[in-house]
Amino acid sequence: MAEVRFGTKTGSNDFFILEDLTNKAASAQLQVAINNLNRLSTKKELYSNGLRLVKNGLDELWLIEAKFLQPMLTSPKDVKTYEARPAELRYCVLLVDEKLSEIKKDAPYLFRYIRHAEKQHISDRPSLASRQKWYDIGVGERPNLSFSYMINDFGKTIHCHAYTNDNFHNIFIRKGKPRTLFLLLNSTIAWLIQQLTIRTNFGEGVGKIQAYELANFPILDIDLEKLKISLGETLNYTKEFGTLESLDTVNPQRIALDSAILEAIGYTKAKERNEVLLALYRATSGMIAARLSKAQSLSGVKTQRNKVALSVYVDQLKAELLAAGTQVKKTITFARQLQRHIQGITSDSKLQKKIFDTFWKARFNEAFNEKAIVTSAQGKMF
Repeated sequence: MAEVRFGTKTGSNDFFILEDLTNKAASAQLQVAINNLNRLSTKKELYSNGLRLVKNGLDELWLIEAKFLQPMLTSPKDVKTYEARPAELRYCVLLVDEKLSEIKKDAPYLFRYIRHAEKQHISDRPSLASRQKWYDIGVGERPNLSFSYMINDFGKTIHCHAYTNDNFHNIFIRKGKPRTLFLLLNSTIAWLIQQLTIRTNFGEGVGKIQAYELANFPILDIDLEKLKISLGETLNYTKEFGTLESLDTVNPQRIALDSAILEAIGYTKAKERNEVLLALYRATSGMIAARLSKAQSLSGVKTQRNKVALSVYVDQLKAELLAAGTQVKKTITFARQLQRHIQGITSDSKLQKKIFDTFWKARFNEAFNEKAIVTSAQGKMF
């Protein structure tokens, strides 16, 4: 029916995944774009030159030819609904397979972006240097559906027909009924199966479903192609199900979907369907709540057991920076390096922030201010 593949692993998200700021760009932002050598100052000038204003993962502003940028889904938070248009996405991915000599001739803005990255030794990273053209991530077709396999309450299947990063498993439909597959994967029956499949080996109850597990996911042989419903917003399970005192608390569109599935497999009597639906919702909700509740209780025990003075973590960070020969500078690049070092010390996101803030303030005598650093760095170029 379908092929499942991992989302795109770029080798350097900071370089390849870009936030498109064009539609809300202010003149001041355009003027500080690093490669704005022609002093473009209006969105009209951007459009007429076939350019987009983008911000990369290092918080640098660049102008890049629009034809090399394609919409990318980076997180379930990028969309508010199960069905979305690629044009609505906040991020894009750099897709280019031309030779550098051709890029220099036909795409001067992109050429400067690539050359700048080479000067910063981004191209020397092992994951990129092994490629014939380090800046070509080799992505082909867009997926029909994208499944967010890192699961809090349940995994959502998004229909957007956009490229994705590796926060998703991509589904390429080869035969069968595409809308039926989309609806089945977002049904409550699918959510229940997810709870039985999920691997809860991450913090706070977050788990995942591997690509091969999704590929083997059981799918009912029914036809929902003409079912007229809209799943609407991607709500959490408590808002989807409500209090479950009765079916009246459940999202009506969810009831319509699940009821159609039950009727297709033989539950032809409305009263019987409703009884099964309520039992299904209560069982699924109960399994999700139990998993998350257990994780929270274990997290409290782990926190007490692993309580260590903050200064110990900061000293460890200083030792790692010294051993790695990392230059301490008040730049965004150093801030990103600092974050990566800290992530290797602890997986606790709140503790990571405390370590970062404590180190930064002690070293530079001020709190970390990303916007001020970026503005200062770009201002020095002119």
